Amino acid sequence: MKSISFAAVIFCALTIAQTRSSEILVIFPTTAQSHYRVVQPLIHSLLDRGHRILSITNFPDAVERANLSHIDISGLKPHSQFKTSNNGIIKSMTRVIGNAKTYSTILDHPKIGKLLRSGRKFDLVIAEFFTSTPIFAPIATVVDAPIIGFCPMITFPWINEVMGMETTMSYMPSILNNSSDRMSFFQRIYNIVISVIIESVFNWISTPTILQINKYHYGIQTESTIKTMANLSMIMTNNYHSVFLPFPKLPGIVEVGGIHVVDEKPIPQDLNDFINDAQHGVILFSMGTVVSEASMGADKLNNILDAFSKLKQRVIMKFNVEKYKKKLPVNVKVVKWFPQRDLLAHPNVLLFISHAGIMSTIETIHCGKPMVAIPVFGDQIFNTNLLVEKQVAIAIEYKNLESDQLFNAINEALTEKYTINVKKLQQLYNDRPHSPLETAVYWTEYVIRNKNESKELFKSQKVHLNLYQSHLIDIFAAFLVPLIVTIYIIRWTMKRLRKH
Repeated sequence: MKSISFAAVIFCALTIAQTRSSEILVIFPTTAQSHYRVVQPLIHSLLDRGHRILSITNFPDAVERANLSHIDISGLKPHSQFKTSNNGIIKSMTRVIGNAKTYSTILDHPKIGKLLRSGRKFDLVIAEFFTSTPIFAPIATVVDAPIIGFCPMITFPWINEVMGMETTMSYMPSILNNSSDRMSFFQRIYNIVISVIIESVFNWISTPTILQINKYHYGIQTESTIKTMANLSMIMTNNYHSVFLPFPKLPGIVEVGGIHVVDEKPIPQDLNDFINDAQHGVILFSMGTVVSEASMGADKLNNILDAFSKLKQRVIMKFNVEKYKKKLPVNVKVVKWFPQRDLLAHPNVLLFISHAGIMSTIETIHCGKPMVAIPVFGDQIFNTNLLVEKQVAIAIEYKNLESDQLFNAINEALTEKYTINVKKLQQLYNDRPHSPLETAVYWTEYVIRNKNESKELFKSQKVHLNLYQSHLIDIFAAFLVPLIVTIYIIRWTMKRLRKH
């Protein structure tokens, strides 16, 4: 037994040694800092384990490390902030198409152009899995490395198709759908329609632009948007099935939901004093970093502040209200930024009023606090519906936001029922064999160790089948054509016999 244990230790040591000091290229072109926060713990952990990383990002680390370098692309693409109105499906799709050309300007960055021409090789590429992926995934082919996609959301329309899995629309809602996996007849109709629209935009309308960009910058020509991502070995998602939706998954889709939730740090003294002195507890308010505060009308802000003025609890708002010149209620403290994760962990913080972005949603569940959700666009509505169905949140439509409605929603969410439910969800979130970061590190290094095999290892063969093959149309035709011919011959024969 001792010899076996010793051998196992030696094997593990050799495996780790084999993986260490790998060259990794990270491509996260997003201008949403919340998205980059999801991959940062993985980057830092890989650095700690001896890997060397070159990161193409808008958010270079402030602390220098010997094995970390950056290509700073900040300023090349303006940060998109979403207005609190006009965020429908057509607007979202138009934005996606426009983003393709905007993202392509990043490839014109002198340092990126030099990298692509240098012949430099890497052991792995980690790229944001989002609307920019078809443009940046081909870089992995240029640098001769396997590539892992890292999705900052629960799911995304391309994920299943890239990995070779069917999307069953009867119980797998689109992320732009407003329903959960328990859909009514009309919700299933809407789910099909919205899915077809997304596929049409991503696979057809945007394809010519994307293919042209890739041919110009990489000299690579593919058949479709999906084929530009065919080199992806694995996709990590900011999801965890016991908290969100339990969909079937191929091995190439790895859940690391909550990876961005790091250990809590001390709270700034002024906020700590404000919270500790709150006899009835504290409520947090934040609409994230991609919702434009400027688009929030004075009437909505008045409704919010009026609701807060009626509360016995104190409120900390992450908001810039200077231009409104409003007199704040005595129980409200406004700051331009606060350490959200650390505040949520404080025992005297009772509730979070949020836009229900996925990072905020996971942090709230991690800390076991109920939520009042005011979604504005994208996956926020999807996340909100999941939280409401689990009875850990109260939802308010932004356009219908009234003072009394918000006040009543806060008091409802503070009841024992919601507290109990969110504590149960918190337990499910934490009950997993390995932490999200441990899971991400293991599979990242697994792909590096098995770089030659990993491209096909985690996908189904569906990725190599065309439409009629994957839906067995050719098989049905093989049975149907002889049957039709036989029927025709029988009818022709009977007709001839009747004549004689």
